[in-house]
Amino acid sequence: MGEVTPVEQLRKETEAAKAASAQAETMALGEIRYTTWDGCFHMIEQGKKAATTRRLSNFTAEIVEEVTEFDGATTSKVFRIIGRLETGQPLPEIDIPADQLDQMAWITQQWGSAAQPVIQPRYKDHILAAIKQHSRPKQTHVALHTGWLQNRDEHIYLTGSGAITQHGLDTSRETRLHGSLKGYDLPAPDKDEISPEFLQAVIRNFAGLLKHNEGLLCLGAVVRAVVSHFEPAKVSLYLAGITGARKSAIAGVLQSFFGPEFDGSNLPANWSSTGNSLEKTAFLAKDALFVVDDFLARGTPAEVARMHKTAEQLIRGQANQAGRQRLSSTAQLREAYHSRGLILATGEDVPNGHSLQARMVQISIDKDGVDLNALSELQEFGKSGELAQILSNCIQWLATMAFTGHFDGRTVKLWSNKYRRALGTVGHARTPDNLANLLCGLKFFLLWAKSAKLIDEEFETGVLKTALIAAKNLAVMQAEADHEASDAQRYIDLLRSALQSGRGHVASLNGLCPHHASALGWREEQGRDGNYYARPQGDRIGWVDDSHLYVDSKAALSLIKKMSNDVGNYLGSSDRAISKALKEAGWLAKTEEKRNTFKVTCESVRRSVLCFDLGKVMELVDEHQPVAENQPNDLPF
Repeated sequence: MGEVTPVEQLRKETEAAKAASAQAETMALGEIRYTTWDGCFHMIEQGKKAATTRRLSNFTAEIVEEVTEFDGATTSKVFRIIGRLETGQPLPEIDIPADQLDQMAWITQQWGSAAQPVIQPRYKDHILAAIKQHSRPKQTHVALHTGWLQNRDEHIYLTGSGAITQHGLDTSRETRLHGSLKGYDLPAPDKDEISPEFLQAVIRNFAGLLKHNEGLLCLGAVVRAVVSHFEPAKVSLYLAGITGARKSAIAGVLQSFFGPEFDGSNLPANWSSTGNSLEKTAFLAKDALFVVDDFLARGTPAEVARMHKTAEQLIRGQANQAGRQRLSSTAQLREAYHSRGLILATGEDVPNGHSLQARMVQISIDKDGVDLNALSELQEFGKSGELAQILSNCIQWLATMAFTGHFDGRTVKLWSNKYRRALGTVGHARTPDNLANLLCGLKFFLLWAKSAKLIDEEFETGVLKTALIAAKNLAVMQAEADHEASDAQRYIDLLRSALQSGRGHVASLNGLCPHHASALGWREEQGRDGNYYARPQGDRIGWVDDSHLYVDSKAALSLIKKMSNDVGNYLGSSDRAISKALKEAGWLAKTEEKRNTFKVTCESVRRSVLCFDLGKVMELVDEHQPVAENQPNDLPF
């Protein structure tokens, strides 16, 4: 900006004085008003004798839009501001959160050094007052989330392009999806875009995608996510497999139902994000599939623990439909966030915890277990937007069904209960519920397709029959995985390992070297006399007779917890919880009435122990039995 000449300065001051004089005619003593003159804000203050004018800035600004944002839990405001320098140069349009407006730091942060306030007492307050006085903002309400909203007597589904209603796409419904959520962008429903041949080809590709037809359950997860508004989905889907098994590619196909921008290399979230960030983003991805990619518990013990904690936080929140409560800096409860759609996670590792794993449907994918032709075709359909078109049409049908009263939460429960009964009681108590949720999602997808005359009843029946068989097979496989991950099984595995590796040992009931010593924590070592003797290794954690293993529950659990921590899968259950789990799993050979322990005399002391069948816990074979050093007559140590 060039230097102002004395003549030009005099002209400006004269014009400002005239403006002040005109304003002063209607001003009371001490009253302050603001005006724009010569491209700048000015303050006019009425004094006893005359009005005075002060220049406040070298720019003007105004709020053109006041945006009320709603994320499903909290409401906030954002002000859209435009400005112009006194030279006429426009300043960038900016969005300022309401809680930052009064601080005025945004002038320099957003517009740099070109926009200069004039330094004088309370200049920030005066400039802000001038901006507000000269603003007539448009009032706008926007949603920051996807999914269903109740709009008077109808349901509408929010997506990046607007709202899908029973009548089509309503672009007047504005959403502002930030970050990775921008990809949630469905097209307008169009019945002419989907042919029967095409839809049937899509379904067949999903059926053949994985070895045992589990792809149909993955397809069911897409629609089950969409109807979460009517009945929350309390299950997560987990695709596990080594690197190169194409789990991310499959997840990308499923995610592309919600927008063609998504694919295996562009997914909404990754496990490297913090737990709080994932919870909030999953909360905003309402009634939609939310992929969290690449769970890999590697690194330092602290990094591994953080990964498992994040998975625990997110997946348990999905199952319980409740977020983790936190306090603000002022000790006020913050809003708790949790997934309001359905989480699809992928990873080479599986998050720790029997209870946590029971809240997921786990599909293990082998490198040779994916039909690459089917996957390639589905990826092309996703990239072209055809899968998103399918879901858009399906959502319009759901909106119509909800409006006419033919679809609500009772519909979801009805079909879930039906498939739960069909699955029986295989594995963990949650497994039939989890799989039934995916099956009923597939059912709703097929009901839409049949109503749109894209498939017939015979095709629907065949697909559902195949999916039910796949679900039953998956239930059996998950039961085996649940057994391996259970606290009882892990306790037995670690107990066996502790004895076989010499981390701990058990003795005979009189405290001496037992039979099968090398399998029970004893090692042959050469004594000073040249003979070999059995010596106990580690801490004593129990006793043994010919047929039973008697374990000191506290001593054994202390050692087992250390070992579990060493392998990065901490066994955090209490002594009481472990003994209860062992009893329920049928591991305890003898117990007292109404107790999980059994009393036995060990080393002349009456003790309460966990009593196991020795042959069931330890795989023992007859062996040479060494004697303990200096104990040739089987005397106590």
